[in-house]
Amino acid sequence: MRRTGWGVILVTAAVMGVYPALAANPEHLQQLASTNQCPKCDLSGADLRGMVLPGANLGNANLKGANLQGVNLEGAKLFNADISEANFGNANLKQADLGNANLSKSIFIRANLERANLNGAQLSHTDFSEANLRQASLSLVNLEKANLADVNLTGADLTGSVLTGVNLSQVRMQNAVLNGANLDQADLTDARMEGVKLRGASLVGATLPRVRLSRADLAGAKLGGANLREADLSQADLTKVDLTASRLDRVNLSQANLEGAKLKKVSLVTANLPSTNLVEADLSNSDLRGANISRSRLQNANLSGSNLSVVNLTDTNLTGANLAGADLTGAQVRQAIMGGTNLNGTVGLDKMVGRTQNP
Repeated sequence: MRRTGWGVILVTAAVMGVYPALAANPEHLQQLASTNQCPKCDLSGADLRGMVLPGANLGNANLKGANLQGVNLEGAKLFNADISEANFGNANLKQADLGNANLSKSIFIRANLERANLNGAQLSHTDFSEANLRQASLSLVNLEKANLADVNLTGADLTGSVLTGVNLSQVRMQNAVLNGANLDQADLTDARMEGVKLRGASLVGATLPRVRLSRADLAGAKLGGANLREADLSQADLTKVDLTASRLDRVNLSQANLEGAKLKKVSLVTANLPSTNLVEADLSNSDLRGANISRSRLQNANLSGSNLSVVNLTDTNLTGANLAGADLTGAQVRQAIMGGTNLNGTVGLDKMVGRTQNP
């Protein structure tokens, strides 16, 4: 009964030549409508709008340029299919299998792809804006130049995927897995990424102002030249992360782990870093004016040549730290531990606020 409505109407229309521009095989259209099974079929350019085809088998099928707006393909098999340049606007593809399919230049605006399998799929220049990709599998996919603005990727797996230059502004990506992914030059403005896993990922030159990355795992990630102004990285794991020449003004790094991190030439003006682990971190030639680093650990850290004027270093452990040539004018150092600290050529020692103590 399900396919005796739209299915027969569309098949009849195709046979009668109502859609003369379509290249779809009329017999294949009839087969799909009658059996819900059409693997390896030629449905290129077909108009399948609004059809109800849950669980359909379209593996290895040709749906290039097809119109599938509003179609119900929940749980359908579309693996290895060519659905490039197709329109899936508002379609239901929940739990569909699109593994290794070609989706390049297709439209998935507001489509439901929750828990869908897109592993190995070709997704370059695809428009997923406002789509639901919760818990979807997208490992090792190429999303270069795709549009993922305002997409829901909560809990999705994007391990090893390529998202170079992708628009991810306002994306929801909480608890998603992007280990080893490439997000160089990506736009993540205002993204929600709490608890995300980005171990070893590359975000060189990425735009991340106001991004929410609290409790995120970014160990070993590359963020050189990234814009993270006003971002929330509280309690994040940033062990040995490379943030060279990045912009971190007014960022929240409270209770974050930055042990061994590369923070050379970064801007951390009025940043919030209380109770942060910066052991052996390289902060040389950086701008930390007005930053709050109270109760933090900076043992053996390199702060040479940095601007630490008006910085809050209350109760901070600076044992063995290198402050040679740094500017400490107006810095608050009450109860700071500075045993073995290198202060050669340091500016503003006579203008520090509070006293220091040895361990």
